[in-house]
Amino acid sequence: MMQRNYVKLAMISVVFCLMIFMPIAFSANEPFFEAVPVFEFDEARPENHASSIGEMPNGDMLVTWFGGSREGMPDVALWVSRRPKGLKTWSKPERLVDNEGLAEGNSVLFTDSKGKVWLFYVVKYGEERHDWGKCHIFIETSDDSGYTWSEPNQITSEFGWIIRNNVTELPDGKLLLPVYRDAEPFLSGVWISGDGFRTRDEYTVPITKPLNIQPAVVVLGSGRMALFARHVPEGGKIWMSTSDDWGKTWEKPKKMKFNNPSSGINAILLKSGAIVLAFNDSPLSRTPLNVALSEDGGESWKHKKTLESSYEEFSYPYMIQDSDGIIHITYTSNNRNFIKHAEFNEAWLKTE
Repeated sequence: MMQRNYVKLAMISVVFCLMIFMPIAFSANEPFFEAVPVFEFDEARPENHASSIGEMPNGDMLVTWFGGSREGMPDVALWVSRRPKGLKTWSKPERLVDNEGLAEGNSVLFTDSKGKVWLFYVVKYGEERHDWGKCHIFIETSDDSGYTWSEPNQITSEFGWIIRNNVTELPDGKLLLPVYRDAEPFLSGVWISGDGFRTRDEYTVPITKPLNIQPAVVVLGSGRMALFARHVPEGGKIWMSTSDDWGKTWEKPKKMKFNNPSSGINAILLKSGAIVLAFNDSPLSRTPLNVALSEDGGESWKHKKTLESSYEEFSYPYMIQDSDGIIHITYTSNNRNFIKHAEFNEAWLKTE
């Protein structure tokens, strides 16, 4: 009898472990949505902003952002948190990049088809707090799912260029990096490289009045791309442009129906071929935070959801779709007190 009880207890333990560590699976047909802060508020790091999220080759999720006393201050560093595969809790934030006396800025995570993880970020050399026009772009890479990183590689030789949105791997294996200038002349563009940006081809988007910056690019196929950009300096509408030659030339951007309070936007292409756009649908405030779905290459947007609506800042969204088809979004939350992570599926986006 005692031996039988031991066997029963062992079986229960195995089932319990499987429940904890088994991969989180969701039905593609059943609407699904969950949202949690990545970390608790930390008085030593009261401002957190401009996050990115990436799925690691081992299935973990990684989130990066910059945080410190206040954006642009010398104590601001690049931080990272990890959610191991199969779990729902995030690790305690750790410093990822911290140059003494200099502020780190916008980061972008990307995992290529060969399993190499790329981290793009900027370091600000300007003395003024918002002098992001005096930055350099750096790259670090990881071959072990973001546990260790290469030495930083500076890929810009002149100030002005900065990054914000997702990298895309093109069919020929080259990487497309959306870029923009935060100094005269203010403009959007894309850089394409096949050698880790030691060399690159640079293409720009026509300048608009008011200006367009912080582009997000999706590759629709057969050389066609869509680009969505922030409206600056004052609030207005999201800009949209298209290219039919793999980003070499771009149509003059046109204003969409969606508002933009001069704040960051993000867009990704889903495995289904639909586009998801994340943005603040307000002409003045960085709230509400919305996501919209287009199934015709950005011509129309029949589905729209509100992620946050209270009168606090909810901004700078960044999205990916993971290997299981789940859409992940991280964003600045509650007046920069937190970075929040939400995950949902396409079925949820289509619910009323």
